[in-house]
Amino acid sequence: MPTLLHLIGEQPMPALLPDRLLQPERTLLVCTTKTRAVAERLRRLLPHAVIEEAVPYDLPAILARLAELAPASEHVVVNLTGGTKMMMLAAFALALQRSWDFVYLESERSPATLHRYSTDAGGLKRQAQHKLPSLITTSDYLGAHLPGFRSEGFSRDDYGRVTDGGVFEQAVYQALQPHVDEVLAGVRPEGVANQIEIDLVIRVGNQ
Repeated sequence: MPTLLHLIGEQPMPALLPDRLLQPERTLLVCTTKTRAVAERLRRLLPHAVIEEAVPYDLPAILARLAELAPASEHVVVNLTGGTKMMMLAAFALALQRSWDFVYLESERSPATLHRYSTDAGGLKRQAQHKLPSLITTSDYLGAHLPGFRSEGFSRDDYGRVTDGGVFEQAVYQALQPHVDEVLAGVRPEGVANQIEIDLVIRVGNQ
């Protein structure tokens, strides 16, 4: 698949998970001014990605912008999951005009499912339903939501000794580890000084 076009809303996973599954040659992240930061975080995780902006609510303008960004000569698959409703309508209209496939991520239930549709003279056809395997690491998930983070391990005092709280964290970590895919201890998000520490971050599949 040469190009996968994503509409970027406030949540990054509807773009990251389909991209990891479909592995396009080029990723086009179409965001708004408001969701530019989400697109920037995604670009760090998708090195083949390009970011472009569109207006969020002017349907004719969005359609013209998408047509400009994704020429008819390209083979494009459109991800309709994110963005504003107007962006989704414009992308859907363009996919119909150009007989491009489009996908939608159903994430309300686990495991998430990617629905793929095609368009031709006979109308819409469902091509496939993909139950998503594990596609990300805990680091990917945190990187998609945060400007940065560091993992400091179990709580320690000023002398580097594990505190009583750290011993408790370690016990919980060891109890959980055989039953989940990944656990990170002592995660400190960037951008909030030292105000927030997450004792344990636990990943099961893509959750």
